[in-house]
Amino acid sequence: MPCTRRSLSGLFVLVAAAASPAADWNNAGGNSGRNGLTRELGPDAATPAWSGGRSSIIAWQPVIESDRVFMVRQTAFPPEQNASPVIAMNLATGQELWRRDIPANTGDWTTWVAGARDGRVYCSRSGNGASVAAVMYALDAATGGTVWTSVATTRAGAYDGVVFADNGDLIVADFYNVTRIRAVDGSTAWRINRTGSVSGQCGGCLRDDAFYIADAAPGGHVVKR
Repeated sequence: MPCTRRSLSGLFVLVAAAASPAADWNNAGGNSGRNGLTRELGPDAATPAWSGGRSSIIAWQPVIESDRVFMVRQTAFPPEQNASPVIAMNLATGQELWRRDIPANTGDWTTWVAGARDGRVYCSRSGNGASVAAVMYALDAATGGTVWTSVATTRAGAYDGVVFADNGDLIVADFYNVTRIRAVDGSTAWRINRTGSVSGQCGGCLRDDAFYIADAAPGGHVVKR
């Protein structure tokens, strides 16, 4: 669950104090296995590398690629328009590099960042317990400009997350479907139906070219490969 906080200072003592260049933290869980494993070591001392940045009602987790860190800074609860922008910051200095507001259609949820890979940042306004379907945006990591929007909508949210295939394609698991979105242009590679175990906690993990999810089944739950 997210925790309410008003500054980024404590968060980035841990993130930015590691050796440079930092290992990427591409998605929720850090990698396609979503196991939190990294080659980074913890800081040797509690001396902040930097602090500051925009405040946020909810401290949505950041993702990292190369020397940039990306996150949502939320100043109002949904429904909202320009109150949950995606922010890019320099990982070493804390300098804000760009801000991008993701357009909100009627009924859309708050912005969430799915991940960052190969010079692109992925985000959407879908989610809210799989009640909101929306497209995925691919943003240029250097500028925040739109590279593409996905052909398919998904109902995934920040707690579902996404994983990346070896070629960078997004595999998005929500309560109703698992969808593979092509990284090159946002088209749909494939989609399968499923019924997630718990709405809003339906993400999967990828290992050895197989994708794993937990689904509801008569009498309980099953793991599917």
